[in-house]
Amino acid sequence: MSMKGDVYSYGVLLLEMLTGKRPTDLMFVDGFNIRNFTSQALTGNAIEFVMDPVILKSDIVIGQRDNCLIAMVKIGLACTEELPQNRMNMTDVVRELQQIKKAIFK
Repeated sequence: MSMKGDVYSYGVLLLEMLTGKRPTDLMFVDGFNIRNFTSQALTGNAIEFVMDPVILKSDIVIGQRDNCLIAMVKIGLACTEELPQNRMNMTDVVRELQQIKKAIFK
């Protein structure tokens, strides 16, 4: 148990909330996991295909919404880096989430 383990768990939870998928989903087999799933969508500019449909129905302007979702996915990915020393720290997570919030509600 460590703070970096908690950061990893937070990242997985964030990716779960954004995608609507559990890490134990049947689609995640043979080394394919929720992190790979979201990472591939991010690199392929296909973010709308991995997001939970409920999130996509928000009243936020589509371009702004997508930018915020991409930023949140990046946070989730940074928190779930394989090596603990490469994971984002929670102070930076909070700072970035506050910036996303400001961008949405300005």
